[in-house]
Amino acid sequence: MSHAQPEANGMDLDFGGEPESPQDGRRLRGRATHDKMVNACRTLMRRGVMRPTAPDVASISGVATRTVFTHFKDIRSLYAQAIEEPELMAALLDRLPADRSELFRVMLLRDNTPLATN
Repeated sequence: MSHAQPEANGMDLDFGGEPESPQDGRRLRGRATHDKMVNACRTLMRRGVMRPTAPDVASISGVATRTVFTHFKDIRSLYAQAIEEPELMAALLDRLPADRSELFRVMLLRDNTPLATN
């Protein structure tokens, strides 16, 4: 009985994972771009910019503004991912006014909790 791996459309298949694909490089670059934008947002927040704009994030991460919205539903979705870093969240909490409402709204968005709007 042969244990050779099957081949489909010129690609070797491995039953232990996904088949190798020419798109893997694009996915990796896409993930790297996504991470660059989150890190750019974090950098701006650390510098005291509580609500970084998409053009600012794009400029720092070296992408087009449109790319920000390709990766994130809206700017608050980007904020939600940026503040997942515990040290950043602590720093932001120290800078916020006593009610801290904006940060908590972003945290709730991160958890997909519906928010009441004023």
